[in-house]
Formats: sequence, C-alpha cells, structure tokens
Amino acid sequence: MTALHLVLLPGMDGTGELFAPLEHALGQAVTVHRMRYPVDEPLDYAQLERWLRPRLPQEPFVLLGESFSGPLTIAIAVDPPPQLQGLILCCTFARSPSALLTALHAPAAPAMAWLATRSWAAGLLGTALLGAYATRPLRQRLDQALRQVAPQVLAQRMRAVARVDVMDQLSAVQLPMLALTARDDRLVPRSAAQAMARAQPGLQTLDLPGPHGLLQAAPERCAQAIAQFCRSLNSAATA
Repeated sequence: MTALHLVLLPGMDGTGELFAPLEHALGQAVTVHRMRYPVDEPLDYAQLERWLRPRLPQEPFVLLGESFSGPLTIAIAVDPPPQLQGLILCCTFARSPSALLTALHAPAAPAMAWLATRSWAAGLLGTALLGAYATRPLRQRLDQALRQVAPQVLAQRMRAVARVDVMDQLSAVQLPMLALTARDDRLVPRSAAQAMARAQPGLQTLDLPGPHGLLQAAPERCAQAIAQFCRSLNSAATA
C-alpha cells in the first residue's frame, strides 16, 4: 500500500463526480482526494491555480489532471508545493488541442453557454467523450455532473482551453511524470501527447484502449497504471 495521496483534478465539468469509477477501482491502493471546482464562478486557469494551491494536501501526494485540468496540473508542477512528488496527465494537452477552437472561441462563447443549457447537448458530449464505450450509467453520471455547473462557467472553461499554452512550463517540470492517452480519443488528437513528449523527454506515456473519458470507461486498467506509478515513487524515495 502506498503512503502517497492522490489528488484528482477534474475535466470540463469540474465537479469531480466522474471520478467515482476510478476511485472504486483504486480501492485501498491510495488515499484519494477529489477536487471540486466552483460551479458558479467563471475562473480561468490562473484563477483556478490560485484557488487550488491552498487546498492541496500537506502530506506527500501525486497530482492527476484529467483533460481540461492538464494545463493546470503543469502550471502547479513547474512551481511545485513541497509535498508534490509526481504528476499524471490523462487525455490532456499543454497547448490548445484544436486550432479551430482557438480561432473561434471568442465569437462562439455565447453559443457555448447556450448549448450548456440544452439537455440534448449532454447526449452529444457523452458521445464525444465515451464513443462506443458509453453506458447508460456513465451517460447519466455525466448529465448529472453537467447540470450542476453554470453555463457561463462551462463557456469560460472552453475559452481557457482555446487560449492555453503551457508547453514551455512543461519543459521545465522536474518531477516524475506519466501521461495516460486513449487510443479512441475523439476530442484530444494524438499529436497533443506527441508534442508534450517532445517538450518533456522525461514524460512516460502509456497508451490504453478507450475513449477520451478513459478514467470512466476503463477505470480498472487506469487504476493499475496509477497505483504502479505511485509505488515507483515510493520505491525511489526509499532507495
């Protein structure tokens, strides 16, 4: 059993509730802290970083950033709190993964907020996140998570993704790092992980079968990889 704590930074919804399958699969292997971002405050990455830092554990921990939270994880790791031992990036990016999103984010922001209020939009998002791996319980969990978040908050997070570029910060990270990528990811292209690997040669990459919602669709396999990474950090610390 590892002594490390695992801090989970959520995807676009920010509620942390979509981590339930992963947390169940991890069992007693690690102590899990799910972070829940404010659901009614439109915060950009810099504001979220200021909000998050004082809430991180005082015990040794690993930081996992899923999708939207990858750049936030990198920003924290480049100036790490004393107890941060390593980081895991899951289906994420260091630079905006879509040139079209970057070009259109300003005029499209009102449409993003409107879409966030449409019940059918959650179904489309579920298809994009989970693809052929979607199940009714996973779709219901996603819908419940999105309903908790104010539309303007989701729109702000989309704008943040469109503008983000922390590739230089990634190059400067000196902590052990693991990237989990999904072979059937429809939202983040493979080139995003390849760019991160070029910027940070120390980044270990594990490619797994699954969709963008990898932690939800393949929680057991992800839990194995995460637990193994945490054990390796413990072994290195005691060597």
